Amino acid sequence: AAFAYDSSWTQDVAAFEAAQATEELPLADQAFAYLDVFDEDPERPADAILTGRVVQTEVRVNELTGVEFLWASVVTLIGEIDVVADPAVVAGEPTAGGVVESTFWLSGRIRNIHSQSS
Repeated sequence: AAFAYDSSWTQDVAAFEAAQATEELPLADQAFAYLDVFDEDPERPADAILTGRVVQTEVRVNELTGVEFLWASVVTLIGEIDVVADPAVVAGEPTAGGVVESTFWLSGRIRNIHSQSS
């Protein structure tokens, strides 16, 4: 899962590409880069810059706190991942078919896809 702490959403790939045209280092609509590649700070958590195409998105509610958050399924360069964000860090309107560009804290576990069940 990717926990966004800075998040920009565009309505479609064309809008994303138009916004990237003015950037010094433009990103593709499906990109992934660990931030420690650029900054070797040992205190930095596992975070990354990520862009991807939004497959599905909705507002959900945390069952423990009752606080709303944004959830999206996003196809990135590294595969499909779940993205979650506090609505306060979301710029733009999250939409299926759109593109997200964010800085994320990453969390996950490695699956053994080669194991066989008996």
